[in-house]
Amino acid sequence: MSEITVKVEKDGHANLDSFPYRYGFSGSKDFNLKLNYELKITQAGKGRINVKKAKFKNPETGNIEIGNFVLERNIVVTVIRHDIKTESTISKVIRVLREHKYIIVDDLINYFHPLYLNGEIETHEDLRQYLKDYMSSDVPERISEMESTIAQTVKELEEEKVAHDETKKELQEKEEENQKLRIQLDSINDSSFPTRPVTKRPARVLIDVTLEDMISRNRGPVKGVVLHFDDGSTLKNNWDGAETRKQVVSQLIGREVVTDVWGTYSASEWFRNVYLV
Repeated sequence: MSEITVKVEKDGHANLDSFPYRYGFSGSKDFNLKLNYELKITQAGKGRINVKKAKFKNPETGNIEIGNFVLERNIVVTVIRHDIKTESTISKVIRVLREHKYIIVDDLINYFHPLYLNGEIETHEDLRQYLKDYMSSDVPERISEMESTIAQTVKELEEEKVAHDETKKELQEKEEENQKLRIQLDSINDSSFPTRPVTKRPARVLIDVTLEDMISRNRGPVKGVVLHFDDGSTLKNNWDGAETRKQVVSQLIGREVVTDVWGTYSASEWFRNVYLV
């Protein structure tokens, strides 16, 4: 089992929302927690990591708890007990409700935490209903504002999810397209001279690919491929298969590419292979 020491910031979401609601405690100042875990740490995006099913000691009760942590530079961003979709929605709703002063940390610890442990709050709708009951002595306008705040927060979360799913789909489609391009590049690239010195040229944006008449020392007049880059430079290749090479490489126009050349050929004048960055 591995161990990591993490920091909980007193003014952070974890200390003001996650720990009070899910574990019944909150610190009055920054404090450290030791996490013991067995599962592999995974990336969560934006420089964050996931540490799942980590054990830690509850500073309030002394009990050993288990949670799924999101960390950024070893600072706890959030923690949930159960890795289910509704938990993240509830986290967001609780944070907004606290920031709008409909609830305070003590409310989370003393009223909502027991309900959560008993399984009585599983969705944001459960949370809304219990909060409405809790606020029953408030003026109706205040309760109505609270319900509108929850509804707006959930709407924004749903819109974020749709946008996230669309972005994820676009990235997947882009990666599939890139993989197809790399396969096509492999079909025209040549690595049959591994003993020769290879010179690579730094990445540049390809802006055009043309076929031009060239003279080969061995074959005389031939068609060759010329790559045109955004910095005004060009590279040429007069090997066999110029038409196919142009057709494949033309698909990379507008993209950054790296080229190489072997032996004594100048990397600022010639290219042999093309690679997608």
